[in-house]
Amino acid sequence: MANIPLTTRFIGIADTVNLVEKKSAQINSETEPYTMQDILDTVPAGAQGPQGPVGQTGAQGIQGVDGAVGPAGLNWQGAFVGGTSYVLDDAVSFGGASWFCINPTSSAVTPDINTTDWALLASQGAAGPQGIQGVPGVNGVVAGLANLGSIVEGTTTTGGNGSTSQISGSILVPANTLATNSILETSWGTYRVGTSGIVQSQVYVNTTNSLIGATRIGTGANQQNDGGWTRNIRDFQKIGNTIYGYNFNYQASNDLGASQNVRSQVTIDPTADLYIIFAILRTGIADSATINRVRIVEHF
Repeated sequence: MANIPLTTRFIGIADTVNLVEKKSAQINSETEPYTMQDILDTVPAGAQGPQGPVGQTGAQGIQGVDGAVGPAGLNWQGAFVGGTSYVLDDAVSFGGASWFCINPTSSAVTPDINTTDWALLASQGAAGPQGIQGVPGVNGVVAGLANLGSIVEGTTTTGGNGSTSQISGSILVPANTLATNSILETSWGTYRVGTSGIVQSQVYVNTTNSLIGATRIGTGANQQNDGGWTRNIRDFQKIGNTIYGYNFNYQASNDLGASQNVRSQVTIDPTADLYIIFAILRTGIADSATINRVRIVEHF
């Protein structure tokens, strides 16, 4: 193997560089020329240089081609209705689950059974935990009936002066009992003994159980027969603080009469006790009479 003569100089290589043999091939004559690779093989690699600066950003590439069109979505139709025409990809709800149409159909058979035309989209979920109890609501107004009172047999009235009414019985309606708007269905009977005069039944309202300051709201039919047994009926309408009724002073057994079908009214205080008083006027002081079979029912 040939060695580079020590006195040989190469351009770019200092005198202090030790040129050693690097090649495995045998060079037979030292006078043969050395190749550049022979020279490079004797020079060790230099240290790594510093990193260069970052180059400029390249130009934006061209836009890619559009992708393929995705599958069609579902058309929500709400709750399933038998006999309705559905087309492919219509979706409905039934039995707590959702279903989608896989074949056009107008069948009334429900999706859970008609698996030829429907497929399950989402089944009904499991029942969730019970929620907390809500705040109680306010009490509502309930339509109904209220029995305000009754009198089976009142006190028999006797004596008197023939011109002043006498109380035979009364019913107390406590304060704040009546509904704001209602109908007071009222009926009462009269029984008399004697024939010396006329017996007339009357209905009053007052804040005390007295005829002093009371307001008449009904007048029954005159009873003229000994042993007579009559019945009278009135429907009073209560609107707010006012009671309306058939002509309060007209003598009639009911409020269906056509000759005196005018409306009377009286103002009351529903926040105070209200007495409904049943009285009798006897023109013949020798007669006696009693109020009985009294019923007052409020409809609201």
